[in-house]
Amino acid sequence: MADYLEAVMSRPKQPTLWRSGYTLQTWSPDTQVGVRRPETENYTSHLARRLLEGIRRHGANPNKPLRILDLGTGTGCIPLLLHASLSKLIPNIRIVGIDISPKAIELARRNVRWNIAQLNLDISARRQVSFQLGDILEMSKECKNTICTTPILQTDWDVVTSNPPYISPKAFRTTSRSVRNFEPGLALVPPPQNGIKLGETTELGHATNEGDTLYPGILDIATKVNTKLAVLEVSDLEQAIRVASIALDTGHWDAVEVWRDSLNFNGPQASEGKAQPNQLVVEGHKIILWGDGNARAVVCRKNY
Repeated sequence: MADYLEAVMSRPKQPTLWRSGYTLQTWSPDTQVGVRRPETENYTSHLARRLLEGIRRHGANPNKPLRILDLGTGTGCIPLLLHASLSKLIPNIRIVGIDISPKAIELARRNVRWNIAQLNLDISARRQVSFQLGDILEMSKECKNTICTTPILQTDWDVVTSNPPYISPKAFRTTSRSVRNFEPGLALVPPPQNGIKLGETTELGHATNEGDTLYPGILDIATKVNTKLAVLEVSDLEQAIRVASIALDTGHWDAVEVWRDSLNFNGPQASEGKAQPNQLVVEGHKIILWGDGNARAVVCRKNY
């Protein structure tokens, strides 16, 4: 692999660069589709390393199929990076990205074709990476049925990833002008919860938050498809604690942990040199915080 990954996600007058293992570019040339940021690249790369490390540590067969489902895929940055990171060593990989936006799906498919043409992705991505229209909330409702008709929900997926809209309408109004002008609300702000007002208590006992709308549904889907590892991006530690609480209260997951922006394999560390605990107690469960910086992803494990 080369020394740098450069995923350029273009929006008017303001491209975003990703850097890591090799060259990869993804394009979002208008404001109808949101872009993925370096923080997303950091935990996605870490996820790839963890998956490869797990294969080496446990002596697993690298030819065994690996199925990854990305919910709210946008322009496909997470699937493309995972395929580029894993496909050489896990040849039987399948990655599917789901998004509610037809424009996002169009751009994600274009990104696969473009990167293959530029030799940034192996040609196997043409058949191993695909994108489909889908509504997370509608899919999560279907999960409650005994029989699901959506093909995605009829398949077991080893890993579920998601960088969903997680900014509340109030917080979106206070974001920088560049974010408000160049990034669509659909990609950043989740839809309102029908029939539930902000601050009311859900059936799991949690007060609702406008930024958390999609997480229960994502966890429902992850449970339905028997995933072993779910990695959900969040905005900060406060939201990470809320999402971790939702996950723990399902009673499904063996363990829940939080990944910070700067990750490593040397164990939990305090954030930014401050005297912060390297673990939290949420709902009576200990949650380990890995790395340094802002909390960026909630990771749920089942038999993994």
